[in-house]
Amino acid sequence: MKTLLHSVCLLGASCALGVPALAADFSDSAEVLSSTPVYQTRLDSRSVCRQTLVNATPDDATGRQIVGGILGGLLGSRFGHGDGRVAAGAVGAVAGSVIGGQFGDDGERWETRCAPADRPTRTLAGYDVTYRYRGHVFTTSLPYDPGARLDLDVQLQPTGRAG
Repeated sequence: MKTLLHSVCLLGASCALGVPALAADFSDSAEVLSSTPVYQTRLDSRSVCRQTLVNATPDDATGRQIVGGILGGLLGSRFGHGDGRVAAGAVGAVAGSVIGGQFGDDGERWETRCAPADRPTRTLAGYDVTYRYRGHVFTTSLPYDPGARLDLDVQLQPTGRAG
């Protein structure tokens, strides 16, 4: 009974004096000693494309030569009789091949060429803040610059250890 009365008196006295009995939450502020910006670098990947004037390759003319040879051979075979028809087809195929290889070939064409271009981008990730609270120095990371003083929400909890 004496212990219970002692506890009630202690609790009543601590509440009357504004001293937390078991746990308390309150607001306070601390002096900021330093606030250092922290940056994050990442690569932005994109493609850079441009039009380039290039020389036509021999492969470009090959298809035209083949088509020209076939058309020339067919057209040439329409003339003559017997062996003359075969000879006319051969001459037509050769002529068609030469003409087809040169037809439409100006030696140059426009081509789109793309290449990857990674560009580093630096963004502000937050602040490393060092502050002093009641004689102790603490460090934390914040998403904002707190300025000269840092507002704190203070929570007191008993340790559970005997004093």
